[in-house]
Amino acid sequence: MLASQSVLNFPMPSTSGQAMLALPILVPLADLLHVSRQVVVLTYQYASLTSNVIAPTYGGMLAMLAVAQVPFTKWLRFMLPIYLILFAISATATVVAVQIGLN
Repeated sequence: MLASQSVLNFPMPSTSGQAMLALPILVPLADLLHVSRQVVVLTYQYASLTSNVIAPTYGGMLAMLAVAQVPFTKWLRFMLPIYLILFAISATATVVAVQIGLN
């Protein structure tokens, strides 16, 4: 779920748009796999928040980079290792949430 939401964040950086598109698919899937709906929402939030720092379609980030006069390629080289660390922490937190039976 975390990977699919992260990929979905690139063409659609709108969090409300992502929720309308992905949650009707992910919630029944989670019910089928006996995963709490709270874990689905947690995973959705993790993916959205971490992916926005490198998504080239996220307008807020691009506006801040333009004001700071930082090229996107330079930002991406700086943020990619940090993003990977955040993604690993999010994946670990999601696994922990599933293992402890977060409700």
